[in-house]
Amino acid sequence: MAKTCYRAAQSLHATLTAEESTLLEELYSRITRNRSVDEVSNIMNTWGDLNATRDAWLLRKGAPTWMEQWQVREIIRLYHWYHTWYDLTWEQAQHEKWDSNNIAHALLNKRSGWTYAAKAIAKYGLPKFETAVHTDDATEHINAFGAFLQNLAKWLKTFAADLVTYRHTDRYQERKRRSTLPE
Repeated sequence: MAKTCYRAAQSLHATLTAEESTLLEELYSRITRNRSVDEVSNIMNTWGDLNATRDAWLLRKGAPTWMEQWQVREIIRLYHWYHTWYDLTWEQAQHEKWDSNNIAHALLNKRSGWTYAAKAIAKYGLPKFETAVHTDDATEHINAFGAFLQNLAKWLKTFAADLVTYRHTDRYQERKRRSTLPE
């Protein structure tokens, strides 16, 4: 199994730009830095909840070939209503638009490790580990695990490439400039 993991990692590393590699290192750091094993597990559970919210939304709306920004926002909004509502204080919950403001953004960032990762899950979904239902064949399980790792590597590559592209947009540059302005 170690060889399968290594091959999947190598195939990903060979195609990453330096900027993409840095972003994936940042994602890893945001997930693991100063966190206990339980906290990292909670982040992974959040990713699973986001993916389940996306899957449920797709079942109701039909599977689009390309996810538009408004669809990603809708999935994130649904996630907030079904999952982050319980993290709010009473005062925050009374705010009319709590799910579209900084409170919701901060909760999503904390729960998912990074808001950009949460949005990527809403947009693309997560790769699924699929194996034959009734098999005890170790080779089949290892091959299924290898296929999953390759799909995960592709997902990470897409996440990093899209984030690099976004960081070069005027919109991102303006938001970054505003966030660093003294008050």
